Amino acid sequence: MLNKQFLDDLNNKIAQLLPRADELGDDFRAASRQLIQKSFSELNILTQDEFDSRVRALERAELRIAELENGMLELEKQLDKEDKGGHS
Repeated sequence: MLNKQFLDDLNNKIAQLLPRADELGDDFRAASRQLIQKSFSELNILTQDEFDSRVRALERAELRIAELENGMLELEKQLDKEDKGGHS
């Protein structure tokens, strides 16, 4: 869900841009807020918490990949040593 303050600010800015928005009052504000929320939900926008969580997950995955790559390099070195030792 999007930040309530962001939606309120956006709704207020829209109301200021439309000359008769104040005359329409709460009905207009409620309808425009509903439209904004629906539009953003259809865009599949992440909240900051969701974004931060995904960033942390990607960082953990990158660390794990680096660990696995290092482990593979060590195994390759051991195999090379065994191959050289066995052919001498």
